[in-house]
Amino acid sequence: IEKNALQNPQDVTTVLDEAQQKLFNIGQAVNSQGGILIKEILTGVKSESKIPYLKELQQRQETFQTKGPQDTGITGIPTHFIDLDKMINGMVPSNLMILAARPAMGKTSLALNIAENICFRSEVPVGVFSLEMSAEQLLHRLICSQAEVESDKLKTGSLNGQEFQRVVASVNSMQRGVMVIDDQPGLKITDLRARARRMKETHGIRFLVIDYLQLLSGSGVSKSAENRQNEISEISRMLKNLARELNLPILCLSQLSRKVEERQGHRPMMSDLRESGSIEQDSDIVMFLLRREYYDPYDKPGMAELIVAKNRHGSVGSVNLTFRKELAQFANYSGIISAGKLDDNQDAFSAFSPGG
Repeated sequence: IEKNALQNPQDVTTVLDEAQQKLFNIGQAVNSQGGILIKEILTGVKSESKIPYLKELQQRQETFQTKGPQDTGITGIPTHFIDLDKMINGMVPSNLMILAARPAMGKTSLALNIAENICFRSEVPVGVFSLEMSAEQLLHRLICSQAEVESDKLKTGSLNGQEFQRVVASVNSMQRGVMVIDDQPGLKITDLRARARRMKETHGIRFLVIDYLQLLSGSGVSKSAENRQNEISEISRMLKNLARELNLPILCLSQLSRKVEERQGHRPMMSDLRESGSIEQDSDIVMFLLRREYYDPYDKPGMAELIVAKNRHGSVGSVNLTFRKELAQFANYSGIISAGKLDDNQDAFSAFSPGG
């Protein structure tokens, strides 16, 4: 550590990050010298859950018997988006998940909806790095979604009695949860890692959202296109390492390139990941968000398709969601979406089911 500091006297954040990483690695090495005996995992001594295997299996069996098959197999933290949880097994510790979309598709809203479900419904501490919006702006969106009150009404104060009471109830409920928002713009990946470690140590966060990847910078200073791709590769690799180091799931938002706009149907592909570098390689799960009504107001209005394009430990496919733009809210969709446009007499919100 001392040698590294002398070699890089001006790059303080990089030196601090590497020092923290080395100290962490020392602790890990002490705990896992010579490998891990399988009986240490089976007894829970060195398993991720710290629960003996048979006891954990018994708990799953009891959950199945009391709550039914809808909870079967979900070992990660539930997002309360039922079809998504079934496909990706919830938010699994040490997984790096990418949620990518073109601007105005609602990726920040969806990430916030997942975060609020995990924090306020599952009562799991959550951390959010918002490099684009302020903490107050995010809180405004959270209140809109929680209280089901339109954004404009909150801004102008034009609430009726019932709406005001819902806001009061939501504010009181949200104060009982643990959600930490860091809205410092222009962070380096080394800064973010150090701040995330402090979040984990201070607040015990178990789920992390980053909005969004392209607003992070690496440890270098060059801004050329080639070096930017290398920088994004470095960032994605360090985020995956951070997920493993802190043993928590990370949901990182990402932009898609303009190629999506030029393609018939506007369906995203892996090659659309902007400045992709090694994002696809480093991530465990890659999801794309598509709202067809953005391009054609009559094409499935109020509907969204969440495309699971990569799932390292499970299946891929699509999940249908309902989107209420005025509330910045996604929810479970319980109806059937046919190919093409909705019928003229079909109510886009008739199959609306609140998240969970």
